[in-house]
Amino acid sequence: MPVYIQLFFWGIITAGMALVGQLILIIIIYNNIDLNKLAIASLLFLAFFVLIEELLKYFIIIKKILLFDNRKNKIIINSWIAGMGFSTVEMFIIYQKKIINDITLNGFDLVGIILLHILTFGFLGYRLAIKKSISIDIFAIAFVFTLHFIYNFSTLYLPNSPSIAIKATIITILLISNIFALFIVNKKLAQE
Repeated sequence: MPVYIQLFFWGIITAGMALVGQLILIIIIYNNIDLNKLAIASLLFLAFFVLIEELLKYFIIIKKILLFDNRKNKIIINSWIAGMGFSTVEMFIIYQKKIINDITLNGFDLVGIILLHILTFGFLGYRLAIKKSISIDIFAIAFVFTLHFIYNFSTLYLPNSPSIAIKATIITILLISNIFALFIVNKKLAQE
């Protein structure tokens, strides 16, 4: 099977693992929650859901994506491909929610969600490509967690106008960091 198809499917598998983790979390917490604290609980759910997704992305990059091609300039691109697979599952889930709950999503929302997952995968891939040690990169996880959490929070809890501005800013930050990372890695390789 071609490498790019395998990478795409690792993204799908990562999203599936995140979904299972999120469902387990719902079952565990929902049975033990005081309904009077539902607002706080919904923020905790959101934070845990994002954390599960980003930790699993990190794990898959370490355990699978780095093994496909350990050349530093390929790791970012390979991570983007896995991010496309992850985004495919997210789009499928959102489409199902749209059918059931009759929610409206515009093209910006859909493109933003796709780019969010591709670019967070890419950023994590870059950080792992430049790491010299096997320790966990807390900065990388905290960075993508924070951006992803703010993105999801603005989608769910803020009015449309500020939400669009926040999401556009987050996508821009991630896009610039990914492009910068790709150029940095390629420049370093050219010097070696």
